[in-house]
Amino acid sequence: RYFPFSVSLKPHLKFLTKRPLMTLRETDQCTSGYTCLSNKFDQKILKLPEFEMEKLPDEVLLNVLSYVTTEDLILCGQVSKRIRVISEDELLWKKINLYNKKVPADFVEMVINRGCKYLSLYQIKMIGKFKCLNEKSQLRYLKLSCRLLSDATLEGREEILASCHHLQKLSVQALNITSNMAISICFQNARSLNFLDFYRCTGLDLQSIRLIVENCLELEYANFAFTDLDEDSVKCLANNLTPKIVKLDLSFQSCLDDVNLGTLVKRCNKINNLIVKNTLITNYGLNEIIKNLNNSLEELDVSATLVNDSGLLELRNMPKLRSLMHNSIYLFLTDEEVENLTKQLPILSINNSLSRQYSDRIGNQNGIWEINAKEIELFQNVTFHSLSASLY
Repeated sequence: RYFPFSVSLKPHLKFLTKRPLMTLRETDQCTSGYTCLSNKFDQKILKLPEFEMEKLPDEVLLNVLSYVTTEDLILCGQVSKRIRVISEDELLWKKINLYNKKVPADFVEMVINRGCKYLSLYQIKMIGKFKCLNEKSQLRYLKLSCRLLSDATLEGREEILASCHHLQKLSVQALNITSNMAISICFQNARSLNFLDFYRCTGLDLQSIRLIVENCLELEYANFAFTDLDEDSVKCLANNLTPKIVKLDLSFQSCLDDVNLGTLVKRCNKINNLIVKNTLITNYGLNEIIKNLNNSLEELDVSATLVNDSGLLELRNMPKLRSLMHNSIYLFLTDEEVENLTKQLPILSINNSLSRQYSDRIGNQNGIWEINAKEIELFQNVTFHSLSASLY
């Protein structure tokens, strides 16, 4: 903790020794062999050669700084000009997790400008405005949910998205998606974006859905749960979503019916994880799933739909299906019928939680999707009272 970066060790030996050196007279009076040995050890320390961190090569210093905390990394920049330049290397700012923190906008700006690639702003309370945000950031993974209800924060979100040109994974949970945001997402990141999470977002209309399906052709994971899409938007999604999609969540879409679902699964027949709970799906829609996703579907959620036990029995013809969620089973079937269903579908894990790609909806303190990144303790946590004044 007390290791000097630009000065020798001698002035700091007081932190390494617990007492001052004994005089010769005190040594003569010492009867403890342990004390004498300790005194000799102190004298040997004084004979150690001086060592200065600044004499180390840049690559060694960079490796040393990779082990310090973000707070200490900022302090290191105050030691000398050379250390400051090294402390700003993008390798040291590659992944930053600010989950649930009160963060000044200038710190977020600094992190992005220093080349951060994996950034979580999930549930943060961002204070202030950006002054000079880099127009072309290096961000690859971004969790964006600055939920303070203010124009400054809204402008900040748009600025962050406008700076992104190579995003691979993006989560904008619970945000109001403006036209500027939709344009930044679809035009600047379409070629690289493969994960898109709109969970509980508002503002998604036919125009924005059309932008997404016409431009984001590399999507493999998409979450439109609780977005309250209208009938035209659902139809547009079903008819134009990229066939590369693998995991899809359309939960609580009141306009999703058997016809739209049939159109969707015919085109997107590589889906292995499908969530359509609380929709208008019936046995007919389930048959479309069975017919078109027979060789790909592994996990299915049809909870709170109009699918009944006779329809569920047809799932026994799907060789890869391993997990089924249908929480209405135990509400409408007798114990005998449930037991019979379980016997006829022995390979399925019924009503167990799906291994969803959206399992970190409430935020992740230790990572940004699969990237290990513990939350930074430099700032205070957002309290429940602060969140109550947010977009919720």
